[in-house]
Amino acid sequence: MRTQRTRFIPFVLAATALWLVAAGCSDDPFAPYEPEINNEAGTFQLQATGVEGVSLTRSYAWTSEAATANINQSTTVDRGTATLRIFDGEGTQIYERSLASNGTYESDAGTGTDWTIRIILTDYTGTVNFRVESP
Repeated sequence: MRTQRTRFIPFVLAATALWLVAAGCSDDPFAPYEPEINNEAGTFQLQATGVEGVSLTRSYAWTSEAATANINQSTTVDRGTATLRIFDGEGTQIYERSLASNGTYESDAGTGTDWTIRIILTDYTGTVNFRVESP
């Protein structure tokens, strides 16, 4: 006759195996494109190549001692939309532009040193590439 304990062991083993498989799989739609992110005080850069059909909003904390930021956008939008927003240390939005607009831009003046860089992709296909720097 099997005891409760011997029936419990296969259940625990199966649950553990399922958890390990789930932990190894990422539900991050950006992860398969291995975004390269350089996040240092005064400079933030993100590049992801060959992105296909991704929708996400991702925020990154960034430190800047300057009152403004220079933004260089060099993104390819094959489908969907890609938007870059920057918020200063007070949470005030000081920059918003479609990443389809390539070029160099300047943010509005902001305060504080702990800024937020937010990228918003909606059914996006293309290559994301932008840099934010303190002047």
